[in-house]
Amino acid sequence: MTSRPTTILKFGGTSMVSLDTRRHVIRHVREAAAGGARAVVVVSAMGRRGDPYATDTLLDLLRGTGSEVDPRDYDSIFVCGEMISSAVLSHELKMHGLGAVALTGSQAGVFTDDVHIEAEIQEVEASCVEKLLQVGIIPVVTGCQGVLRSTGEFTTLGRGGSDTSAVALGVALKAGRVEVFTDVEGVFRADPRLVPDAELLPTIDFETMLELASFGAGVVHPRAIRAGAEAGTPIVVRSTFGISSGTEISGSQAPQGVVAIAAAACVGTTPSKGLKTSCLPLRELERRGLMCIRGSSGEAIVGIKQERGEELRHILRHLGDPNAGTQAQCWLTLVGEEESLRSRSPEILEELSALGDGVILHEISGRRLTLVVPNTVAERLVPPMYREFVKPVSSS
Repeated sequence: MTSRPTTILKFGGTSMVSLDTRRHVIRHVREAAAGGARAVVVVSAMGRRGDPYATDTLLDLLRGTGSEVDPRDYDSIFVCGEMISSAVLSHELKMHGLGAVALTGSQAGVFTDDVHIEAEIQEVEASCVEKLLQVGIIPVVTGCQGVLRSTGEFTTLGRGGSDTSAVALGVALKAGRVEVFTDVEGVFRADPRLVPDAELLPTIDFETMLELASFGAGVVHPRAIRAGAEAGTPIVVRSTFGISSGTEISGSQAPQGVVAIAAAACVGTTPSKGLKTSCLPLRELERRGLMCIRGSSGEAIVGIKQERGEELRHILRHLGDPNAGTQAQCWLTLVGEEESLRSRSPEILEELSALGDGVILHEISGRRLTLVVPNTVAERLVPPMYREFVKPVSSS
């Protein structure tokens, strides 16, 4: 008798926000169980800022005081949103005849380092989760959190940390796949909000997806992709609200041509040779949500998503240049075959110039070409760049 496969199902805040949206969540959990899988559910907090139990709504209770927030207090209130989600979904699964138990990160055996707010998972001891699965119970685990083994203090994994929680649990349980449910159908070759006819990618390899996610595509967190790649655990991005099979992120196949384009509104530094970017390894950049490119003459630009712009000045102190200038920028990244990116880079630079946007700095690194342009709207740049360099000639 063969053992039943394990599947991790992760649901984000837009999936958990209301009773109506959670009906879709329950449908997917029921389908996974009916299909013979041992289902483990990982949940984010409900909704977004303004929704009663969203993470930012809870954090605003601390931020509203105007005083600096102690990282331990930050993490203590941050974890509440996911705990509410897991308890509510566990209850609703029971109402639908599915045995379920809500688990905190601690109960699920997620242990981290001692960096509050942006912790890294060091180990997952999934024995409690495994015991529940063996008796047919569905664990509903709080995403984005763990504990310090030495003290039992709560820690959180930073923005997008629930993706990382899901993949880490999947690796520990030797899951066949981790399904990340969100409000889009999968990974598109461009943001469908900017390019309505952008094509859905049925598959994409880990390395190419990691570049795409690290430089603007917000579908799956880069740390989750890296964890999946290191263990060879496939990640599937699907819509909570549809029936599409989504996009499978797996393998290491070499891409052909230019696969996709991503854009990010950022606050970035001006080009500087004083930024000691080499002191921050790739994992540290991912942990802090930073993007970094280096020019051929040694200059570098460090950027962070616009909504986190106030954090950049603090980060610059650690990069050796606290007086570096900052400005609003748009970071455009094309991913795909390195040869195609290199051969077409003159055309791409010329196209941006024709669109009226001079390039501040650009870098070709492996499967990625990233271009930093002055503050501008991605809505104006991405559609023509997609049509010219990403969309296949056969479908033009």
